Amino acid sequence: MKKFLAIGIILLFLFCNISFTTLSDEYGDDKIGTVDNDIDWWPMFQHDSKNTGFSTSKGPETNHIKWTYNFNDTFDFSPIVASDFVYVTLGNQLYCLDANNGQLMWNISIIDDYKFTDIPVYHEEKIYATYNEQDHDRGGGLFCFDTQSMNILWRYQTLKNKYGYDYEYCVGPPKYESGYIYFGTWGGLGIVHCVDAITGTYRWLTCFGLGGVTTIGIPVTNARVYCSTSWAEYGVHCLAKENGDYIWQWDAPCSCSVPTGISVKGEKIFLGFDHIFICLDAVKGDELWNITGDRCSWWGGTPCLNNEHLFTFNSGLLYCLNQSNGDIVWHSNIDEWISRDNSNMAITHGSIYLVSYYGTVYCLDVETGAITWTYKTYKKSVSTSPAIANGKVYVGIKGVLYCFGLPSANFSCLNEYPSTNDKIVFDASDSHCSESDEIISYEWDFDNNGIYDDAVGKKVEWSFSSGGNYSIGLKITTSEGDNDIYIGNIYIDDTKPSIKITKPINGIYFNNSKKFDFFTPVIFGPIQIEFEASDIGYGLDHIEIFISDEKKWNFTEESFVYIWDEPLFGKYAVKVIAYDNSNNKAEDNLEVWKFF
Repeated sequence: MKKFLAIGIILLFLFCNISFTTLSDEYGDDKIGTVDNDIDWWPMFQHDSKNTGFSTSKGPETNHIKWTYNFNDTFDFSPIVASDFVYVTLGNQLYCLDANNGQLMWNISIIDDYKFTDIPVYHEEKIYATYNEQDHDRGGGLFCFDTQSMNILWRYQTLKNKYGYDYEYCVGPPKYESGYIYFGTWGGLGIVHCVDAITGTYRWLTCFGLGGVTTIGIPVTNARVYCSTSWAEYGVHCLAKENGDYIWQWDAPCSCSVPTGISVKGEKIFLGFDHIFICLDAVKGDELWNITGDRCSWWGGTPCLNNEHLFTFNSGLLYCLNQSNGDIVWHSNIDEWISRDNSNMAITHGSIYLVSYYGTVYCLDVETGAITWTYKTYKKSVSTSPAIANGKVYVGIKGVLYCFGLPSANFSCLNEYPSTNDKIVFDASDSHCSESDEIISYEWDFDNNGIYDDAVGKKVEWSFSSGGNYSIGLKITTSEGDNDIYIGNIYIDDTKPSIKITKPINGIYFNNSKKFDFFTPVIFGPIQIEFEASDIGYGLDHIEIFISDEKKWNFTEESFVYIWDEPLFGKYAVKVIAYDNSNNKAEDNLEVWKFF
């Protein structure tokens, strides 16, 4: 009897583990926001393959701007952030910037007829980005770029539709999951593409006939793919991740049109169709609950998810809903419209970030919906999605990338015109952190080797033995373990100024006028001594003129003329000395004969 009981317990234990593993494999881990790495990056649209829009990174508590970068463009864009770099697609350009200081690292161009369509995806030093031909007559496809060599590794092109006169063109950003890229196309057929991330060959295609794929970022779990369609067929579709086969379809009410993005949590998926917000069973496609609003107001964006709640918006109202039943936890009115098409929120454990139609960046408390801070860019018709990573928020508005965040490392050089061998004072007092935190260390890199071991302290001294441009690095660390790096440049001026006497020259002068050529300057009466001076470093400070070692004048302005009207007889040495602001000097000499 005991033997059978033991066997039964063992079988029950194995069954529970098998069941648990199957559930985890199919739907993924229910708990959002647990990461093994120190930094939770934002490598794709809405952070991850399920479109949760949630990051474990702490978001900035103030509207302090760490840096901006102007792409000289007029379009909105949404960045991704991975491994200390920000990646942006604009027009036919892929840009890579340093995430800490906004320095442009490189950019890649594709042919002018092709334009990137949406937010790219980063995975293991590769960028995947969809594109369309400008007029759609050649369709679109997917590029894979190597971020180290900046080479195109492969290009995948979409297919002609069933009418034979057009290609499918890409809609929405691509998503990465377990070695494959997923994206949708629309051009008569409506297709979900699953493409091998290594080779660029398709694994499977699923066609929806006349229903165009409209999902803004196709969410993918460990076993299933979800997408929405509109135009001829309005609804949500569940496909097998392995082969693209249909699992179920949910038909939307006929009055609906373009849906929001879809996000997935456990066995539930969330999205909005016009004035209806819906929660569906991810396993069977059954409707679990819905919220029906005013028919004149539409739900927008892709719902953001944390462990218990979901966050969405309708016109200028933000909603926090209970995931299990749709109950409203809170709603907040920001008094500004939010674009429903391509604007999305991003959330952390404590904050919500979004951008209004009028270009205002908002930070709200995730527990109450109260506004924490705002930043106005005074732009209009804005449609963009923030990215959160490493304590910073990145937003792309009308060709400008904004980086908000604390702590913020910064320093200034207290020497106005540093020169070689000067004791140069560097002051990090302009560094900041949040009110609840404290900067506990300042570490400096003066030899540009990337190691912050040359000096320690808020205010330090350093000297350079030769002139030129130098990169100086400052790393700050706070009591909460956050850090930031700032790279600044300094010019050490060891270049002498230039100076040349231009009058008199060899010849005979009467009352300041040259009358004859001669082998040496001979002057009768008064004369204007003129000279030219310049400095390519920090500029000129002053110029001195000497007559036979007697200082006659000190010039501090650019009118370099001295009237020599002393009645003298004999040979005299004229010398001018130019000093720049770094105390480098140069001189020019001339011997003249002067009479009267």
